[in-house]
Amino acid sequence: AAILLVLQYDDYKGWYQHSIFYPNIHKVTVKLSSAGLAYLKAQFVIMCMIAVVCVAGLLVLKNPYALLIGVGVAVFDAFPMLGSGLALIPWAVIGLFRGKIFEAAILITIYLCCIIIRQFVEPRLVGTGIGIKPFFMLLAFYVGLQVYGPAGFLLGPLSLVVIKSVVEVTRERKTP
Repeated sequence: AAILLVLQYDDYKGWYQHSIFYPNIHKVTVKLSSAGLAYLKAQFVIMCMIAVVCVAGLLVLKNPYALLIGVGVAVFDAFPMLGSGLALIPWAVIGLFRGKIFEAAILITIYLCCIIIRQFVEPRLVGTGIGIKPFFMLLAFYVGLQVYGPAGFLLGPLSLVVIKSVVEVTRERKTP
């Protein structure tokens, strides 16, 4: 199917662009793509902030791989189902069992800082970049988790952005 689509791409593109729905669909997709770029930019900023916190904490522990581990934890944290706790909490528990209380305390502190950054900065950055108030973005995360389950962390805000884009295009069409 993909090969057939690629072979006849120009035909489909011409048909699509001459459709009566094209102007409205094009406006919505442009808004969605700009919202997607804003979301990715916000996630990158958050990932950098979490990497800095992780690297700083691991440098306090004099870990020789602080940069590598810190960036790795930040990348894990960018995925909704993984999170920074997947690496930091077991590491802290193992440190407690080994009697390294200072190490465990630093790791738990790093984890708490990552959670705080994610919970408070993400709705603000994502909401500002997309043009949605932080409260509604936070609400979209929560409703998305309730409606879609774990995938709702991404699908909730995505649904809000789609609805917002369709409403804006509809308003633009009605306004002379």
